[in-house]
Amino acid sequence: MTDQEPNLKSLDDRLKKARSQVTEDVQEDAPSPVGIAWRLGIELVAGVLVGLLIGNTLDDWLGTKPLFLILMLFLGFGAGIRNVVRESKRMQVLLEAEYKSKDK
Repeated sequence: MTDQEPNLKSLDDRLKKARSQVTEDVQEDAPSPVGIAWRLGIELVAGVLVGLLIGNTLDDWLGTKPLFLILMLFLGFGAGIRNVVRESKRMQVLLEAEYKSKDK
């Protein structure tokens, strides 16, 4: 029984060292708040711009100005909002996992 206690102590020390290394790596890889804001803003703008581009192209092709431009603008805005919400949820899950790993 006494042979196992030093082995368990050694294992515990190695686990603590590995956990602290993982926590340090997570802190280094965490995005800055400014980077997060830029990313979410770009996601929204990209959706709107793609919608405008597709709408304008369809209107030129079909000769229905501004019908598809307006429709695709709203569709692009909705897609941009959906992308922002999805990305925000993904970032929230990552940050919660990071905080949980810090508490241990």
